[in-house]
Amino acid sequence: MNAPAHNQSNAAQRIVVVGAGLAGLTAAMHLNDAGFKVEILEASSEPGGNAWLTTTGGMRQPTAGSCFRFPTPGGVVEDLLTRFKLSGKYHSTSTSMQVLFRTSALLRNLHEVIVSYLRQPRWLLHPKVWGLTGNLLVAGLTGRPLLPASKELGEPIFADLYTFLDRLSPGKGRFPSVPWGPECGISRDEMMALDQMTIRQFFFDPEMTHHLPNDLQPPRRLGQLVRLALTTTLEVEGLLLDNCSAYVGLYFLVGYLYGDLVALSGGNGAVSEALINHLRTQSAVNIQTESKVDRIDHDGSAYRVEFTHADQQETLSCQGVVVATPKHTALGMFTELPEEQKAAIREIEYSDYAIANARLSDPVWTKYFGAYFIGDTPDAAAKAGFCKAGGVVNSTWEAFGDNQGIGGFSILKPVAARKGQGQITSVNLSVLRNEAETEVRRILAAIGANPDILEDVTLHVWPKGLVSPRPGQIARRVFETASAPFGAITFANQDSIGVGCLESAVESGAFAAHQIAHILNQNSIPRCEVTK
Repeated sequence: MNAPAHNQSNAAQRIVVVGAGLAGLTAAMHLNDAGFKVEILEASSEPGGNAWLTTTGGMRQPTAGSCFRFPTPGGVVEDLLTRFKLSGKYHSTSTSMQVLFRTSALLRNLHEVIVSYLRQPRWLLHPKVWGLTGNLLVAGLTGRPLLPASKELGEPIFADLYTFLDRLSPGKGRFPSVPWGPECGISRDEMMALDQMTIRQFFFDPEMTHHLPNDLQPPRRLGQLVRLALTTTLEVEGLLLDNCSAYVGLYFLVGYLYGDLVALSGGNGAVSEALINHLRTQSAVNIQTESKVDRIDHDGSAYRVEFTHADQQETLSCQGVVVATPKHTALGMFTELPEEQKAAIREIEYSDYAIANARLSDPVWTKYFGAYFIGDTPDAAAKAGFCKAGGVVNSTWEAFGDNQGIGGFSILKPVAARKGQGQITSVNLSVLRNEAETEVRRILAAIGANPDILEDVTLHVWPKGLVSPRPGQIARRVFETASAPFGAITFANQDSIGVGCLESAVESGAFAAHQIAHILNQNSIPRCEVTK
């Protein structure tokens, strides 16, 4: 997709972008590039949305999203990183990832490990394998609950799964792209079949997949440790084996389990920071915070955006609007959307999540991207189970040296189960914070660090922070219907694509800017009937 071209006539046209999250900021950048005047209205006290960061004593930590897929060459994300000189300034899971196994889970499934290594005996010559064996023995005898291991040591265990996922990797001609398009190499019929079944049915119920072509037939020799890894990968995105479609699940497994993830210093907030710094230098762009949009109307010649700022009602007149907030908040801005579009918006589900930033008196994990938890379970008395399977740790690196006396890492904890949604906001924050502190100390002990180096834990809680696609929604084009342009109003957010990740936010923002530029340059503004 090409960015909207610069047009001299665009300078007389103002676009209002509602929401200064990553999607809104990306849309604003492309619209500014095309020559439009851009007014960004953000309800909170600072821009950045879910992709932001904090800086304490020179240490940058994310307030929400902390990693993303290795950028696709020539893609929108890579172009953005290159533009702001962020390309290559990240750590990758390919070289610096650890796994934190629950010791009891590894011991219970030790036979899977032994069989996997016997099938690939060259691994038995690897010194790290024998180091892990010794550490497991010690952990079992001493009762240590977590055991760290290099990601590469899992390759024999995941060999069959990796061989299958490799066939679906980008560039191999069969990648399950979201949103779906025929150019991805998966036919519409194949996509629909995969999207109607859950990822658990796909991998563990042969009756559900017997009609699929041979290259889409999943491996059948998947043990419990592999199942736990599948669970972890999906729960990081607020999904479960039983509520995630096979199509969406394969998209995430190819990119997040088999493929490489990368993290910038400060997490995904580093991308928002670069966008904000750039936009603030542009004379035709204005970012206004603490500005909650109440209504979007049309007076026959232009749009009127009514918003509340400093307890005062204000109005902006413009030629078009990009709504870059979650769809469930956008519904209240206007009621005259087509019924089909409103129904699609109401059908979209979201997951809560939280992030805990640990501040340490000494650096740890300075050479690592971070770690996944495999087979971990919360304490029975825990209110939120801050880190069970599905938790991911991102180390805080590059912002400090080994002798600065400061360190930290972040724990990301999505809530995947439907019944758990809303609970994280009802739990007292001090309770969550205490649970997070306990988890941090447990992690420090597992990696051989002194738990007493923990100085502080800061929590960030995000209700409905991740879009959670359900089986059948990609096939029925729910997200595309919910995001269809309405007059000269376009929509940008992760829920425009249907998967919760940095890529969705950036791509939806770029696409919304492209749509509105096309509408304004090709047609007069269609009349938009809204609430009077």
